[in-house]
Amino acid sequence: MNQTYQSPLHNVPFIPPGRIAKRASRLITEYFEKRGCLPSPPIPVELILQSELGFSISYGQLEEEIGPGVLGALLMEGKEVRFDASLCEHGREGRHNFTVSHEIGHLVLHANLLKQTDFLITSGTPSIVCRNKSTDPVEVQADKFAACLLMPEDMVREKWEEVLAAPWPLCLDEYESACRKRMPFAAGRLTIETWNPFFGASDLDTLYKTITGHLVPHFRVSKQAMRIRLENLGCFVRQSEQMALI
Repeated sequence: MNQTYQSPLHNVPFIPPGRIAKRASRLITEYFEKRGCLPSPPIPVELILQSELGFSISYGQLEEEIGPGVLGALLMEGKEVRFDASLCEHGREGRHNFTVSHEIGHLVLHANLLKQTDFLITSGTPSIVCRNKSTDPVEVQADKFAACLLMPEDMVREKWEEVLAAPWPLCLDEYESACRKRMPFAAGRLTIETWNPFFGASDLDTLYKTITGHLVPHFRVSKQAMRIRLENLGCFVRQSEQMALI
């Protein structure tokens, strides 16, 4: 049964991106050290949620039960995380993993707030729900954490070098120049045939899709999530920006 839901987490304090990345890195290190393994992708986020944080996982029709766009819900009282069953559909592994990591982000970043008495909502009502594409600050923080957990910067750079062997950062102007000349673009092991009557000189989507297509199998995320992560890590630059880095 659909119900109106308001998040109890309001006016959350600002958390610097660097601190969010460190919290995610610490969780990864702790998980792998306990198992005597070196950290490597893909990060087993479901196991981290269950074994490190002690939360069980269940699935249901959250959009019908809670409201449109709801993909995950935290039930602090029962130490349970519920996910919308649509995340189990074929082809949604990346979205599923990101949602799991997002919920972990709430538990790590907002633990003190969630433990407050006012937030321990009873009768099976979730302490917090997570809607797709929410711009609420608390959700944005959890999204940033999820990106850091699933795609740690050091692992992304390592796989970039291993799989593509291309320069980091990659200059977009060089790719667009190849497009204008209708010449293949080559950088390391990355080669893209740029001539195509259906796109013009600034077809950056082809570049992004090709690069993310090589990387997402290693991290088990969506192409969109990988592209955003690469952009936030400063992977793609303009020549003017590249010169400023020298």
